[in-house]
Amino acid sequence: MGGTDTEGHHRGWKESRLSKQRLVEFIADQREYLLFLFRDRERREEERRAKKVEEDRIEREKEEEEENDPPTMSIPSTYLDIKYR
Repeated sequence: MGGTDTEGHHRGWKESRLSKQRLVEFIADQREYLLFLFRDRERREEERRAKKVEEDRIEREKEEEEENDPPTMSIPSTYLDIKYR
């Protein structure tokens, strides 16, 4: 009967050791997953910032083109109506 106690204790210790190992592996997996999520979020934020910078650059270029275009003469339609009656 004394051997049973030792075996039970030994088995419990072994199971405890296995569960600790599983816990360590689980924590390592969770850490790796959280790092992946964090890096993925950073990457998406960087892409968003780059897209915004590009959109702002295009908008500035459009505004500069509009400012640099020579003014066009527009003839009021009332003038044309009067002249060509």
